[in-house]
Amino acid sequence: SKEIMFTWNAITPLPTLPHTVRYKLLIWEVPEGSDPDEVDRRRKPTIQCWSDIRDPLSIRIKPRTIGLRAGSTYVWTVQAVDENGKAYGSNNGYAESFVMRVRR
Repeated sequence: SKEIMFTWNAITPLPTLPHTVRYKLLIWEVPEGSDPDEVDRRRKPTIQCWSDIRDPLSIRIKPRTIGLRAGSTYVWTVQAVDENGKAYGSNNGYAESFVMRVRR
């Protein structure tokens, strides 16, 4: 019933106005016995959602509403894109990845 809060820093440098930055949160489930650093990001993420325009640097999610399974390990990252879906910055707009485990 608790929320998970995903937070990150804004890209730098920020684009000049009128351009906007949107952040796409991507979460992949790590198969049992696999190395989280080796998750195949070419496959479809388990969860993909967008940050809110009013609060673009965080997303709050209840694990049950998005199907995160207790006891499972996940890798998450965000991708910075412009209003047309074009990635900002190096690494195709992707931030560093983080590993999390959903408690039972």
